[in-house]
Amino acid sequence: MPFLLQDPEYFDIPFEQVGTKTGQILFVGSLCSTLATPFLGYAYDIVGRFWLLIPTFFLLSIQLGLMPFSAPHIWLLMVFRASMSLLGRVVLVKPLIVDYVKSESRGFAMTLQGYGMVFGELMMLMLFTMTRGLSMKEQYYVPAAIIATMSISMVFLVREPTIKKHLQTETGEHINEVVDKNAPLMDRFKVLSAEVW
Repeated sequence: MPFLLQDPEYFDIPFEQVGTKTGQILFVGSLCSTLATPFLGYAYDIVGRFWLLIPTFFLLSIQLGLMPFSAPHIWLLMVFRASMSLLGRVVLVKPLIVDYVKSESRGFAMTLQGYGMVFGELMMLMLFTMTRGLSMKEQYYVPAAIIATMSISMVFLVREPTIKKHLQTETGEHINEVVDKNAPLMDRFKVLSAEVW
């Protein structure tokens, strides 16, 4: 993003102000995603894993590809970046490890997820090096296309788990109520949030 801000064809921000502007944009993005985080667990349980995760991946790729078109409006770049931070947080707090991995193996699965994040950082550095000779828009199109390609594979990998709500009856008996994933959205919300209300 600093190169986009400094590029004379886009934002043409002087070099000495690029760090400040980048910090402001990243702060707004972090603030938005942090404020939304407490609600994302409920969103996954109510909307479902597939319908929250898959559109998020596609939206991330689209927004990344469109980011250079926000020039010369810095406020529009800030909106794009805040939205991308929020979408990134949706991906980060996904409950897929809890859904798919046995409890004895979750620590190992988290380790593999950590390696995946490191691999993503290395891939980002490689992409940055390989796309330096491209135009600014093309430098954004390449990772957007990679994310879109990965999103297509996720369509075939993500499945909805059977969600159980643990309840205790008046007699003290513990039972599991299965939340029907085909039930209307508000019915699922009422079952999952019964203890809150």
